[in-house]
Amino acid sequence: MKLLTYSTKRYLVFSVLLVVLSIPIFYIVLEKLFIRAVDDSLKHQAILLPEYTKHIKSEADIELWKNLDWDIEVNPANGIAIKQRPYTIIEHSKGAKESIQFRALEKDVRLLDRDYVITFKSSLIEKEDLVKAVLGLQIALLSFLFLGYLWINQYISKKIWKPFQGILNYLKTFELDKGIINSNTDLVIDEFRELNYSVNGLVSRVNTAYSSQKEFTENASHELQTPLAIMRVKLELLLQEEHLSESQSKLIDEINGVLTGMEQMNTSLLLLTKMDNQQYPLNEEFSASELIKEIIEELDFFIEVSQHHISYVEETNTSLLGNHQLFKQVVTNLLLNAIKYSAPGSEIRIILSSKSIEIINPGEEMPFKKEKLFERFSKKQGNSKGNSLGLAISFRIIKLHGMKLAYVYQEAHHHFAIYF
Repeated sequence: MKLLTYSTKRYLVFSVLLVVLSIPIFYIVLEKLFIRAVDDSLKHQAILLPEYTKHIKSEADIELWKNLDWDIEVNPANGIAIKQRPYTIIEHSKGAKESIQFRALEKDVRLLDRDYVITFKSSLIEKEDLVKAVLGLQIALLSFLFLGYLWINQYISKKIWKPFQGILNYLKTFELDKGIINSNTDLVIDEFRELNYSVNGLVSRVNTAYSSQKEFTENASHELQTPLAIMRVKLELLLQEEHLSESQSKLIDEINGVLTGMEQMNTSLLLLTKMDNQQYPLNEEFSASELIKEIIEELDFFIEVSQHHISYVEETNTSLLGNHQLFKQVVTNLLLNAIKYSAPGSEIRIILSSKSIEIINPGEEMPFKKEKLFERFSKKQGNSKGNSLGLAISFRIIKLHGMKLAYVYQEAHHHFAIYF
């Protein structure tokens, strides 16, 4: 979940709860305020009652008063106890199905030597209309504010977090061998400016360490070439001695094997360094079919000795753009691995299609995670052959060409595929 979505959802829940709770509370408060205003009006009319009654001289005046003011009822007291506070009454109007609410206030008065009860009434229809209008206005206002808040929050948040998204995209696309510094310096927010500064500092330190590592690897590989060559010559001279025993010859052969492995590792490290320094051109166009046939022909003797059978299926001839030497090394390495890790007499299939080159060989499942397969020095099993750099170099070469090297184990077969 994105940070903007996370915060917006919580603001949304809070706003909905606020609106849902505020509307009934606002309605109740508004209704009480309106009723209080009506009651105050009734009390004010009751205070003015003496001014109304001093002009009454006869029963006809009382009837006239009742006819002129429909909000007043004049009834004989007849010993009826009056209510001292305003109260609500409900009356049914003639010809209408709806009932009407009134607030009423009773006052006793003596007119024409008789006791009367004067009831002041005020309709609450206006109150209901007013409350509904105000309530609708509040709902519309809250809805407008809520939608406006969401829009402003989305707009401002995206604008605020745009520098952070830029830094995140930079980190996602960061490549160690390029080491490009994030040049986004037009940052208004202090936290993002500090984050950008820290990221650039980290990238600079990583680039420095990476450059030092490449330089050390290149220098070490070059420096190792001379002593390894001297050791190779000395061993060859030693093998020419006439008085070597069988055990001495065996020991020299073992040393020679170790030396060969060191030479291969040194060559691989030099190759990786050259690729990191982009010393290989990638603009050569070559035929994938001819390259595969060339490799099979070169390894023909090795394939014959190991008693393997190569089955080559060419669905289409594809032209590739890159470095012919490097690409050839990858396919050769994959084919040699297939031969080494297959039982004698096994069939190794090579399939060329318009999208990939696939090499398939039977064999047992690898005793380590396939995620570590293309990492340098990842194979630590006792029966592993080679220096564990072959697949790492192959993976690096394929990535350098903008392609993909993938592996899967299915139905007791190893599948290595180069996707163009």
